[in-house]
Amino acid sequence: MGRWVSQKHGHKVLEQLETYIDAYKNEGVVRGACEDYRAGATIDVENEKADLVLSIETTILITQKEGRYVEVPTLLLYSAANLGTRYNMKEIWEKFVNNKVTAHGVGDGAGHFINEERPEECTEVLLEWLKTI
Repeated sequence: MGRWVSQKHGHKVLEQLETYIDAYKNEGVVRGACEDYRAGATIDVENEKADLVLSIETTILITQKEGRYVEVPTLLLYSAANLGTRYNMKEIWEKFVNNKVTAHGVGDGAGHFINEERPEECTEVLLEWLKTI
C-alpha cells in the first residue's frame, strides 16, 4: 500500500486503514473489488477496443465505433502527480463521454487515494462542479 500513497500525505490514508479493513470484512466488498480489477484487466479492455477505431490519414483519428458514450456531465478527479504525469486524462475520457468532461488533477503530490490525501481540494472541486450542472 505504501506505493499507492504519497510521501507527503500517505499518513492520512494510513489513519483510515481501519475503515478499509472493516469494509473488506464484508464478502460483497471483496467480491466487488475483485470483479472491478478483473474487468479492468479483461473485458473492459475488450469493450474499449470495440468502442474505438483508429483511422490513419495525416493523423491518427480515434472515434467511437459502437457509439456507446457516457451521456451525463462527468467530473474526473485524478492524481496530477501520478496518472496526470503519464496520460492526458481529459483527452482520454472525452472519447467516451458524449457530454462535457471536467477534469481536475488533484495536486500537492497526492497519490492513489486522492480523497483521503487531499479531502479539502476534492470537496472544493466537487462543490464548484455541482454548481455547473
